[in-house]
Amino acid sequence: MEVLDYAVVGAGIGGVLASALLTKLGRSVALFESLSYLGGCAGTFKKNGFSYNVGATTITGLEDPMPLWRIAEFLETSLPVRELPLSMQVLVKEKRINLWWDSERLLDDLNKNFRGSANHELIDTLRKSHLELWRTLWKFLPFRGYTDLVRFFLRHPTQSLRQLFWHFRSGQSFKEYINGYEDYRLFLDYISLITSQAFLRDVSYSVAVMGLSYPINKTYYAFGGMSNFMESLAKDVDPIYRKTTVFKVKKAGGHFLLETSKGEFRAKRVILNTTVWNLEDLVEVESVKNFSRRAKRTYSKAWSAITLYAKVKKENVKDTPSHVLILDDEPLPFGGTKELFLSFSLPEDRLMSSEDELSLTVSTHTLPSYWENLTEEEYSQRTHTLKEEILERIYKRLPSLKGGIREPFIGTPKTFERYTKRYKGLVGGIPIVREYFPFHYPLPFTPAEGLYVVGDTIFPGQGILGVSVGVLNLLMAIEEEFRKCWSYA
Repeated sequence: MEVLDYAVVGAGIGGVLASALLTKLGRSVALFESLSYLGGCAGTFKKNGFSYNVGATTITGLEDPMPLWRIAEFLETSLPVRELPLSMQVLVKEKRINLWWDSERLLDDLNKNFRGSANHELIDTLRKSHLELWRTLWKFLPFRGYTDLVRFFLRHPTQSLRQLFWHFRSGQSFKEYINGYEDYRLFLDYISLITSQAFLRDVSYSVAVMGLSYPINKTYYAFGGMSNFMESLAKDVDPIYRKTTVFKVKKAGGHFLLETSKGEFRAKRVILNTTVWNLEDLVEVESVKNFSRRAKRTYSKAWSAITLYAKVKKENVKDTPSHVLILDDEPLPFGGTKELFLSFSLPEDRLMSSEDELSLTVSTHTLPSYWENLTEEEYSQRTHTLKEEILERIYKRLPSLKGGIREPFIGTPKTFERYTKRYKGLVGGIPIVREYFPFHYPLPFTPAEGLYVVGDTIFPGQGILGVSVGVLNLLMAIEEEFRKCWSYA
């Protein structure tokens, strides 16, 4: 039986990127995915012949010095994307805020909605600070442990002191710019929640910078859905075993043995695109099981999601942007939050849209505990109540959609747990709160030599950008050849 250089388990963004980059290096790699599509929580599925993105996902980071730009260049791949004029439209109270990536247009919109606030200073601070953070991050990688912190400090003392100050400074400080506007505070808080899984009061200044800068960078639409985007990154990966469940990963002498629904495979190294919470059930190594058990106790603050999927008549959408964030005064029932993030397919995307209908995905946060230990009847009642409440809030802020939304259906933490196998249906990763990040955030190295983790529960965290950096951090640490190649990418 052939022994692979790497077996990669799970074709989320972390697994796809790890497989693609290692294949580019000439390593023998096999990618295993239990679903029929790539992307996991950021993938695209079909129901009754119509396509939907699993989450209301945006793509950013395709310009220097962001990671996806460098990765696409390194892989020599053409991504099926189109640049959008604005990252999203925010509807909060009676305001309609367009988040243009163009600074002047963005500033005009903020000044129109929040007169008297320090909008220019806010945007200028975000743009300068987030670029400095990205450039510092490249110098910081690979990050393998606390000794790297000391080395970085000795090499870059000025930057280190600034980053340390930004870590101990609260993300709340951004509220100094808003001149007392409650809806401005709500808007900033929920941008932070979407991008870092935590509100500004719980994150550091540096995390707040990265999160609040996300929607004012260039945003891109993926033609054919997020899974098509993943396919373009994985174009050279062979083989990809789809609809293949990996039941167990075991140590077998000097390599690993993978028990799968398509037989046994052997590999020198294994990369798991899963959560640190899931390792206990997947890996038959006691030290790794203990690592996973500790993670469940330590990283107990985490979110899941409620999603609504539907078809929308094109004639009802017209002037609505591709991404809309609706913020309400009251949280949704059953552990929900105040936001609805809507993502529409483009009319000209023939894979995601039909002749007269668009694909719509709506996402919001929820606490998984509200969906545990329910009877079938209770579960059905909750999903029905939520569906009606979500639609009512959408129609209130976007009345043109009333009568245009067809065949809506709901996804819950139980849905994510069933399809993605994620522990308790937790999605979005470990919140990037000061309690965890960066000094207590999990690294990609497990107690078993040669067994690694990528995804949104390892440094530096959630979102396509965070997961991408996590993969780069791992490969720079374990592959000397990649380290040499990447420095010139």
